[in-house]
Amino acid sequence: MAVLESTTAVKTAPLLFAKRGLLATIVRDYGQECVIVAALILLFVAVGGYNPRFLSTSNLNTIFSGNAYIAVAALGMAMVIISGHIDVSVGALIGVLGTISGKLAVAGYPIWVA
Repeated sequence: MAVLESTTAVKTAPLLFAKRGLLATIVRDYGQECVIVAALILLFVAVGGYNPRFLSTSNLNTIFSGNAYIAVAALGMAMVIISGHIDVSVGALIGVLGTISGKLAVAGYPIWVA
């Protein structure tokens, strides 16, 4: 009798998941990521509604190109963190290199040296 109940439970388990919609499956598997994406979309809509110039092409280009070095460092650090080797020295390194580059630029060195 116990064997019959366990095979029935095994056969009905996929049916329970099949009844769920695609959205429910995505939220179950990627819940935290969905919250972050929704918050970003809400932020863009709210700020864009308050100031229409925020969503202009030139402003978005400035925002994304001005922070490109942070995105490159974040992608590299994501790979390190995902592999389990957590390293937090990248932020300090970017700060030190930014300071050195600024000092060299103010001292008159060419931009490619700085």
